Amino acid sequence: MPATYLLGRVSDPILGVFTGILAYHLHENNPRSRPPSGHTLRELTSWQWARMQHARRERQRAEERREWAIGERAEEEEQELQRIRIELGLGGKGEQIGEQ
Repeated sequence: MPATYLLGRVSDPILGVFTGILAYHLHENNPRSRPPSGHTLRELTSWQWARMQHARRERQRAEERREWAIGERAEEEEQELQRIRIELGLGGKGEQIGEQ
């Protein structure tokens, strides 16, 4: 069955996009159907964008705190290991057990 078009293969999608944009514009600007203040598409998208940016910053801060904590824990463990080596008489960092 051959495809049927209203205007043409290319112009039908263009007509659909144009109709959608026109319907959106009329909906946002018509006094009867106008959304209440604070609920227009522009305001809602800017609010959502701000929420996403805030969440992203919080995730980055949490990741930085986690990396800092891991680095600090590793440093404390290295100091503890060094203290144990000195107590056992195994020498400094570079020496192995069998090198004595």
